[in-house]
Amino acid sequence: MQISQKDFGKTKDGVKVSEYTLENNKMRVKILSLGAAIRAIELLSPDGRATDVALGFDDVSGYENHDAYFGATVGRFANRIKYGRFNLNGREVRLNLNNGKCHLHGGFAGFDKRVFDGNISGNTLLLTYASPDMEENFPGNLTLTVNYTLDGNSLKIKYTASSDKDTILNITNHSYFNLNGQKGDILSHKLKLYSDEFLEFDAEGMTTGRILKTKGTPLDFSSYKEVGEAALSDWPQIACVRGVDHAFVLDGENKKELLPAAALLSPDGRRMLTVLTDMPAFHVYTANYLEGKFAGKEKAAYQKNAAICFEPEYYPDSVLHKNFPSPVLRKGETYRHNIVYKFDF
Repeated sequence: MQISQKDFGKTKDGVKVSEYTLENNKMRVKILSLGAAIRAIELLSPDGRATDVALGFDDVSGYENHDAYFGATVGRFANRIKYGRFNLNGREVRLNLNNGKCHLHGGFAGFDKRVFDGNISGNTLLLTYASPDMEENFPGNLTLTVNYTLDGNSLKIKYTASSDKDTILNITNHSYFNLNGQKGDILSHKLKLYSDEFLEFDAEGMTTGRILKTKGTPLDFSSYKEVGEAALSDWPQIACVRGVDHAFVLDGENKKELLPAAALLSPDGRRMLTVLTDMPAFHVYTANYLEGKFAGKEKAAYQKNAAICFEPEYYPDSVLHKNFPSPVLRKGETYRHNIVYKFDF
């Protein structure tokens, strides 16, 4: 496995963005210092042909101007916090509201909009960002390092972070996957989820605090079925968000072991993605709001359902419900979590 680096362009503020390529004889993965984002995941056939199964952009402006978090490292808090308010150590913290009545994915300028410092260490790419105290109103000077390693046909992501004040932290990756490449949709992909519980939400997409069983609902993916069977359902929990956009419980006790979360099969069964993580939940999103407004790689106009996201994370609104695992990171503690994307093809 080898890692190379090249210039990818500059931000509108003139900051240089690097693209790093991790490559072996099976895969080629391209990662940006902007947002520590996965720009491409190319599966290599024996004759050298590459199928890029991750959505993204060909230039910096695409990443700066979009609001869909393509491939990005998301934080400080992935997913939503209702009204952007929570109590920490007896004091109320008010975050910026960038998604209606919610704080979403770190705010107006979360980690997806920040340029990370890059360092190649052996077969690992390390991307580090120092987030200052009260950035997007989060307390604490926080340092996050994202480690990317390509091991055979697996892309391994390791997050480590620490803060000089008590804070909250919930980091994930927001890659959009289509095992057929840059065109078409994922409605005929077959999906299996290693979870039988999901978080109920109200008509505004906010969690109620209730954890429901998937059995007997369109969200039951205990065995493989086509994504479209759920994404196109008129069931109220799905219809109000135009598709699958739900958090699933993986390990309520948060035992810190890598567990399978999801498995995705291409329609022809020739390609498979397995997602593993040690996070207590994962969010599945069927790109319900793309609607062709982003011109992506290969000049593809990404439409609704063009891809699917798997976002290992703490529960949405986990700071508001005592029955949810806590995302509080105490001063002096180290945040450690992992995601693995394993491909078979």
